[in-house]
Amino acid sequence: MLVDHFRIAFPTIDPRWLDLLSVRYLISSLPLEPRLQALVPVRKSNAYIYENPTALPRARLVRRIVVERDSS
Repeated sequence: MLVDHFRIAFPTIDPRWLDLLSVRYLISSLPLEPRLQALVPVRKSNAYIYENPTALPRARLVRRIVVERDSS
């Protein structure tokens, strides 16, 4: 399961990374740890399914950009 692999690869993952990576849903065979409890439980059966309501959209549109010179 995705979260189980996260626990192995990233035992201290910051929940904000899930937002930046646009992770909308997580599926786990185990309940989530307390620091990820901002995720909303959607379903509990053989697997725990959580929704991340703060996930950012996959595409972002901007009205204006500013090009900065490299300071080095």
